[in-house]
Amino acid sequence: MKPRVGGAIFYALLGFLGGFSLTLILGMTLPLPETVRDIMMAALPLTGLILALYYGKKSNYTWWPLFRFMDRF
Repeated sequence: MKPRVGGAIFYALLGFLGGFSLTLILGMTLPLPETVRDIMMAALPLTGLILALYYGKKSNYTWWPLFRFMDRF
């Protein structure tokens, strides 16, 4: 797997899970109307995914140490 492809998948997964967990935490702890919770469930995971892909692209997706892509170059 190419580093850019593997890194993009990893960053997208991290961003989506981060946004989803933030949504769950905020939805459970704050007394919000149900419409706001619905909007958060749709918007925050996608926002996390987009931000993670943006910042990952700036580092060429090779900064993260999971598969040690920097050691292979």
